[in-house]
Amino acid sequence: MQRLSAYLIYLTYGALGILFLFTAIKSLLYIRSSKKAPARAQLDERLLNTLNERREQP
Repeated sequence: MQRLSAYLIYLTYGALGILFLFTAIKSLLYIRSSKKAPARAQLDERLLNTLNERREQP
């Protein structure tokens, strides 16, 4: 009976380890793929370009 409980404990720790690695890898991939926010100057330039384009169109 003690062997069975020891195996279950090892199995539980193994599953938790795999789950932790999966979560860590997914988090790193999400952080890596997310785009950085544009700088304030880039936002101003985009806004001006958009407004100028709308003004030029009839």
